[in-house]
Amino acid sequence: GKHPDHKFQYGYGKFETLASALIGLVLLGVAGGILWHAGDLFFSWLHGAELPRPGMLALWAALLSVVTKEWVFRYTRKQGRKLDSPVLEANAWHHRSDALSSLGTLAGIGGAILLGRRWTVLDPLASLIIAGFIVVILTVLVGNLILGKFTPGFADQPIAHSDGLWNFLGTALMGWGSVLLGGCPLRQLILTGQGESDSASKEATRYAAVFTAYVEYMRGTHNTNNKDFPVYFIEFPTMYTQPAGFTGTWAYMDVGRIRAIMGSMVTMSDNIFQVQSGDLWADKTYWNSLHPNCKYEQALRAAKIACAFNGEGGITLDNASGPIVESVTYSEDAKSATIRYKNVGDGLKTIDGSDEVRGFTSLTVTGTIMGEITGTITGPDTVEVTSTIPMNGVAYNMKTGYFFGDQMNLCNSAGIPAGAFLLSK
Repeated sequence: GKHPDHKFQYGYGKFETLASALIGLVLLGVAGGILWHAGDLFFSWLHGAELPRPGMLALWAALLSVVTKEWVFRYTRKQGRKLDSPVLEANAWHHRSDALSSLGTLAGIGGAILLGRRWTVLDPLASLIIAGFIVVILTVLVGNLILGKFTPGFADQPIAHSDGLWNFLGTALMGWGSVLLGGCPLRQLILTGQGESDSASKEATRYAAVFTAYVEYMRGTHNTNNKDFPVYFIEFPTMYTQPAGFTGTWAYMDVGRIRAIMGSMVTMSDNIFQVQSGDLWADKTYWNSLHPNCKYEQALRAAKIACAFNGEGGITLDNASGPIVESVTYSEDAKSATIRYKNVGDGLKTIDGSDEVRGFTSLTVTGTIMGEITGTITGPDTVEVTSTIPMNGVAYNMKTGYFFGDQMNLCNSAGIPAGAFLLSK
């Protein structure tokens, strides 16, 4: 376009941006229409409707459209870059979207013809998928055009290769990897954040209450025959920080607090069972500390607890589970507290025979660690802890690197370690 002058101080090139955005909006409307129609056919099929079977003419038309539109896309994009015209660039992507639509149609029609009437749903299903992709692409394109951030080509793009073939192969590899992992990239993104994100300090305090509320909701609405069905959760095992001199990748997350908070769920609802893991992983040299190789041992302990709950195999909770916190009672000055446990067997003990019970911490008002404190076994099912200053809560096994037999030592008569917990005053 022309350079700015006294009449148009911002130049003459903005009309092309406007035209490009308008083209994108028109295409967005078309893609939305395809999405709506394909969705209507798909849901009709779900409700038992028989969809018409496409003919061979449609198959050849789709194939011709793919080839033609891809050629037109490449030619138009080349001319748009040569003339520095965003309108031609946008129109080129219009042809590419047509090619993608035809490719999806080709797959759907081909499947419907070759696989028989049971698979006529492939036609609208393919249209749904491709139209969805087009809507996403066009939304991004139009948004960038309006904001003036549209940069054609591979140059100056984030993590882009200058060769179109390698871009395509990289995208294909990512898609295939997502399929192998069990779903689309968006689903994998959600799964990646599921669980680990709950250890964030802002969300950790809410976790126990939200989880137990969800359990009660499910018991009241989804299993009317067994409203008190059991729920089992695995305690995070010991995790270690990167040792000195180690080179390479070290996977670690500070899960001590969420581990202890999860342990308090056993006091908030009936038939919630904690599977202790404090004695199952002690390898300080294994690089993937975030995913230690103790899944089998955790599953075995969980299975024993489930058998004990169901009264199977002659197993009891006293020899399947370690001690589980029931309550914490504080003295008047809050400098001492009595912790009562269940699943103690013949009585609580320390695994090393020590008179001092290790693994307890006192808490601040916000539920963070105030300091390490020790305890004394005062009865078959009770431990008393003391502090020099008033406590706002008590936790056990709240530090990520605590390991049973070292930093903590409380267990039942069967030698199974006590479960982590965090209970504020």
